Amino acid sequence: MLVVIGYSVPVTDQLSQALLRADVQKLDALVVVNPDSEARRRVVQVMTSGLGPNAMVVEIPTLADFAEYLPPGPSESDALPVNEQLTLLGSMVTALGERVSRIADVLVDARSDLSEVAERADEIEFNLERMELPDTDALEDRVRQLAAEVRDLDARLDSMLSVH
Repeated sequence: MLVVIGYSVPVTDQLSQALLRADVQKLDALVVVNPDSEARRRVVQVMTSGLGPNAMVVEIPTLADFAEYLPPGPSESDALPVNEQLTLLGSMVTALGERVSRIADVLVDARSDLSEVAERADEIEFNLERMELPDTDALEDRVRQLAAEVRDLDARLDSMLSVH
């Protein structure tokens, strides 16, 4: 289990991002504690590409909620009062709802992006089938241009997949 408390994963902090991605395939759980929902989202986004398929991700907005999430220590009572359990459960449900909403938004955006990429790939394939061989200079230029477009589409797909 990895617990990330209060870290927002700035875009400029490439070293920390690389460290967070290293060997996360072995994690059973990722817990992110931060009052800023966007900061929690960035931590999850950086790490989920490397988490195993059965890894659990928990987003918690406050340290108090995190403290309630932890099992009781040896000197603490095992049972929380019902009102505190309800508060904790409410926070967990709210965080889950925010995460589901973000995933739904990403999927909607990805669907239109994938459709656009597929259409452009079909156009490139159509152009390749229509190419004529006699003018080799023009053909070489066109092949280079189409190769660049294919690389661009491939990069767009990579960026879409890294978001998920």
